[in-house]
Amino acid sequence: MRSKAPIFDIESGEGHYPPGLYDGSEEKTPWFLPDDEAAQDEPDPLARLFAGGRRRERELPFADPGAWARAEGLMPRALADAAAALSRLAARLEYLGGAARVLPLELAELSWQSGARIGADQICLHLAGAGRATMEEDRARQMAGLSWSARRLDAGRFDPSDLGSFLGEGEAVPDLAEARVDWAERLDAADHLHPLTRAAFAFALWQGMGLSSSTRVLEPAVMASLIAAEGQGRGVTYVPFALGANRYLTAGGPPDDRLALWFQAAERGAKRALMELERARTWAGKARAATTDLSGRGPAALIDLFEASPFVSTALAVKHGPNSRAATQANLNLFEARGLIREITGQGRFRLWRAVG
Repeated sequence: MRSKAPIFDIESGEGHYPPGLYDGSEEKTPWFLPDDEAAQDEPDPLARLFAGGRRRERELPFADPGAWARAEGLMPRALADAAAALSRLAARLEYLGGAARVLPLELAELSWQSGARIGADQICLHLAGAGRATMEEDRARQMAGLSWSARRLDAGRFDPSDLGSFLGEGEAVPDLAEARVDWAERLDAADHLHPLTRAAFAFALWQGMGLSSSTRVLEPAVMASLIAAEGQGRGVTYVPFALGANRYLTAGGPPDDRLALWFQAAERGAKRALMELERARTWAGKARAATTDLSGRGPAALIDLFEASPFVSTALAVKHGPNSRAATQANLNLFEARGLIREITGQGRFRLWRAVG
């Protein structure tokens, strides 16, 4: 979804995402591939799928775009409902903003579907730079994947012909280079499909061709979200599929069965995002009514910030407000005392507040 500079940096208030394991790294193997040494002795699962440098069609039963086009034609109502919900979300984000509020929620849902089970508040703390030094290795890898996802979804750009840049690799992976070219060519041949259908097709093809480990879902899920957003309006840089359903990534069967879940996830995800934005707008109205006795521009600026972001820090409030750090902190304390916000970290540094209700 279209957003201005991200607002997750707690201490400095700067709008940037931390580098992931494969953004500018010199590592040769992507972080999403199995790193078990024993796996290197197993037969190459891709080798049998190639004949003369190209995968055999019979090994990829859902590689025909025509099958997906026929499936798309069988469910015009579901596609229309999903497109309409996304259109409303695009208009809401383009004219009133709020993308920064939705992104951590989508990332949290993606983390659960990838097995990490990390909450939106923890994700925001990580993106802000809190607690990385003491983080366990497994959790650090999970957070690196979510940090990578945040940058890709917020940027909203995807080039199928350059998967190396998309994945943040230091170098291309020779064993997958040919498969990637094949995947991009097949995806290009499906450009007549609706973006939502093309996203489901691209995801199924990615998994079928083994472009990442079968246990990894972040990379193809993010890729599909970006493809689905094409033509959805300037307010949407990705489709929040994860907010809408938890089965679309594991759907099996023929294309029509898969598409039904993808269309449903797109519609429900857009509606859930709209509900979240509406809750924030309702809270802002209540907060303004509860602070009419306060003077100055600080309280109003603070309310606007909480409406735009799910989590707010002192540094962020200072950056986006008219007051000094001391005055801003005093306003935060006052808002908390009046039951409008709640501190969620329980620590002295890297503190975060969120709206109540």
